[in-house]
Parts: sequence; structure tokens; C-alpha cells
Amino acid sequence: MATAAPNVTQKPSLTLKRRLNAPPAKVYAAWTDPAQLVRWFGPDAGKVLRADLDVRVGARYDIGFRTESGEEHNVGGVYREVVKNEKLQFTWAWLSTPERESLVTVLVKPDGDGSILTLIHEQFFDEPARDRHQNGWNGALNKLEKLFDVVIMSDCSQCPVHPKLKPVFHDYAKKQSDIVRKHGATPIFLMTWAYKDKPEMTAQLAEEYTIAGNANDALVIPSGLAFARAIAKRPDLELYNPDKRHPSLAGTYLSAATAYAAIYRKSPVGNKHTAGIDAETVRFLQAMAWETVQEYYGK
Repeated sequence: MATAAPNVTQKPSLTLKRRLNAPPAKVYAAWTDPAQLVRWFGPDAGKVLRADLDVRVGARYDIGFRTESGEEHNVGGVYREVVKNEKLQFTWAWLSTPERESLVTVLVKPDGDGSILTLIHEQFFDEPARDRHQNGWNGALNKLEKLFDVVIMSDCSQCPVHPKLKPVFHDYAKKQSDIVRKHGATPIFLMTWAYKDKPEMTAQLAEEYTIAGNANDALVIPSGLAFARAIAKRPDLELYNPDKRHPSLAGTYLSAATAYAAIYRKSPVGNKHTAGIDAETVRFLQAMAWETVQEYYGK
């Protein structure tokens, strides 16, 4: 005699996907490095108070944060699965309701120069709990996206090397870097180039931008050094406008190729975008950018 299958009510769940402008290793680190997690975790612009992460199967994590309204919350659980740069799975329970345990799975897959993040949160107590968590996770993931945003900054070529303006340059390099980080992004400095009629500025600019980068833990794009390299090898190629200060189309392309190489640590050689420049010159500029970045970063 056949018997009816038991009526098992499926618990609510949610799935969220985001494309992030960072490779899987960096996205994974944002979930597993406490110093990075505190920069984005939580539903709003409140503050993470602590993040204890023992990222091993069977080990615990505990996170406490304060919302913008001043409410404090604590959540914790146990890691069930850990696959570096690919997957995390952990239980999830609020300190205030430990009996309402749910399950979170974070999947990270490469997508070109970035990653696809899939967050699955299942086994909620009820639909209202699912809806609250969906709002919270969306707020957190919005901030996680910004973690990989960058702000590229540069000064005029005179200011970093002028005896009176140099201290101002370094002062504002710090101030602007702090502002950028306060808003969840990463500061990057673009090293400018020497004036066409003052090539001695190249070494001076390189030194000051490198000092500023080290002092503010900021990436430096060595465009100025790329200019000097290109001029040394092809002095006939005009990288400047008639004012001898601002870049020509070729100079702008060279700086952009150097930025690409520095930020993504990938060779721009072979990139199909030409900006209307002839193919031979494009290949040369791409090669100069890549050689400069490799030398500057010691690779």
C-alpha cells in the first residue's frame, strides 16, 4: 500500500550575484582578512567593531558591528567548507537568536579581469527574516563593490618638485588618500612627466611620487618614467602638445597604457584599441608602458 510523502516545508532562501572589479584572490581576501572585512561588512555606513575570523573548516568566526542608528549586532558561526579563492560556506546565527541558525555559501568565479560573486543564504526561520537579510546583504555588497573602486590622482608636474610646493604636495597626497579610503575606495597616484624642455624633472618626479605612494600605501602609475623611456628610444615621436607641458594624443595613449599595465599588472601589448594612432606607434607605446611598469615594480 502506497503512503503519501511527508509534507516538508522548504525554508526561505536568497541568492545574490555581483560582478566585482577584482580577481578572485582579492575578493576571497575581502571575506577572510579581518582588516579588509571591516571596511565593507554590515548593512549601512555603520562601523564594524570586531572581526575574529579563523578561516578553517570547523573553526569559528565572530563579527560585531554598529549600525548608523546606533544598534549593535553580533553574528557568528562555523566554517563548513573552505576552498581558497573559490568558496566559503559557514553557518550563520545572531547572538540574540542562536537557535535560528542558517547557512551562507559564497562562491567566487573569474570573469575577465574581475570576478562573479554569488552569495546564497538559506534555511531562514521565516520570510520576514529572509527579507531583512536580503536588505542587509545588498547594503554590504554595495560597499564590497566600492572596496575595489579606485581614485586616480595626480598633481601638476611642477608642484611635487618645487621647493615651496613640495610639502604641500605630500600634505594633500595624504589628505586626499584619507578621503578616498573614507568613502571605501582605493587611492592611486599617477606620476606625471617632465616638461619637454626640462627632462631633469623626470627623476625628481619619480622620487616624490614614489615617496608619496609608500607613505600612503598607494599604487603609483609610473607614466613619467614611461615618457622618458619612449623619448630615449624614439626622440622623433611627439608626446607633447606645443606648450611642452601637456600630452599629445600619443602621450595620452602612453599614459593610459601605463595605467592599464600598473593597475592590472598585465601587458597592454596587443590591445586592439588604437585611438586612431598608427599600428606601429601603438605597439611601441604599449611596449614602453609594459617595460616601464615591470622595471618600476622590480619584475
